[in-house]
Amino acid sequence: MFAETMAVNTASRATMNSVGLHYQRTVHREWDYPLPGSERGEVEYAITRTQWLRRAR
Repeated sequence: MFAETMAVNTASRATMNSVGLHYQRTVHREWDYPLPGSERGEVEYAITRTQWLRRAR
């Protein structure tokens, strides 16, 4: 499973981390109408099925 959010969205990043997802990378995309903070990119978090099942024990 994976999730992504803006790098500046610390609340979403904390939530992803708290449920066991791990930071994967930061990507920078071109937007027609960029939101404030978009210059810092978007971050991806992920967890494998094995990691999730191991965490649930």
